Amino acid sequence: MKELAKKLKLSRTTVSVCLSGKAREYKIAEETEQRVLGYARKMGFAPNHWAQSLIQGQKDTIGFLLDFTEKNYNYYTGLYRGIKILSECGRPYFVHNYSQNDITSSLLKLKGMGVGSVIVIGRATKETLQHLKKPFSDMRIIFTDYPYYGKEAGTDLENIYLIGIDRKKAYLGILEYLYSSGHRMIAAEKFWDTKFPSIFHEFSEKHSLGLDDDFMLPTQNIGNMFEEGMARLKQVLKLRKKHGITAVVIHDDQSAAGLIKALLDYGLSVPGDISVVGFDNIDAAPYFKPALTTLNVPIIEMVEMAIAFETGRIKLDNYTVVDAELIIRESAGRI
Repeated sequence: MKELAKKLKLSRTTVSVCLSGKAREYKIAEETEQRVLGYARKMGFAPNHWAQSLIQGQKDTIGFLLDFTEKNYNYYTGLYRGIKILSECGRPYFVHNYSQNDITSSLLKLKGMGVGSVIVIGRATKETLQHLKKPFSDMRIIFTDYPYYGKEAGTDLENIYLIGIDRKKAYLGILEYLYSSGHRMIAAEKFWDTKFPSIFHEFSEKHSLGLDDDFMLPTQNIGNMFEEGMARLKQVLKLRKKHGITAVVIHDDQSAAGLIKALLDYGLSVPGDISVVGFDNIDAAPYFKPALTTLNVPIIEMVEMAIAFETGRIKLDNYTVVDAELIIRESAGRI
């Protein structure tokens, strides 16, 4: 900016105002504004919105909080999409990580940087939301991938907005699809939330299947999600021998791919011997062998909605449920 001001024989303040799009507000002549903008384009100059927002404490700065404790590939693609949109429209932003156990400290850091709105790419509990209302009443906080379970109670959230899928509907949709495909002995991994077992048992009771806790695979925590999926082979083989299971539901696509590889290496056919269904629909899901049947959790769509809301292009209620579609591919079939 110093070089631009020197070349144009203008003050740095005048150049800064013209580049920020506020020339009319400060009554700078249009001829001067066009001269500044034209020369800036010629020189390939791009204003540093990141630095400007730090200096000015602009409330139009959007913060992204990414849940780094969740090994969810779609969170990173959602973050990338959000950054791309804001970069294209010249909107300043910050990116910070958080854990579900301590989101408050991360929000405080963004608040101290002058951030007025935050898009959280990750989940939160109802208890967490209540703790955030008062200390961050001057910020707008939008959660994506919020876990709904049927109709949500209409608690007044004021400045907090929740975008997510109906998890109960999604889980039951997967299980009902397998049932309609002829599967009766179905195993499922315990998902991260505590409500999945009751939903699994509700499905079992509806169809009188007798699927008790023995049909629920304990979660693995190895670190690499493909390896976690491969480590489930022993559990699946045990249930196949004991109960004759013909289908398994896994709580993420990478782990589902790992399990499929382990099953194939063992000499079993997927879906001939065992059908496998994943959850998330990551970009690689269609390219696995066999292509993975999985539930599409539209994280990118949720992030786009949050940004559209922030930029005034759409209106949102505090509670917004988006559709999740089961994508039928090759890894699950009829029996």
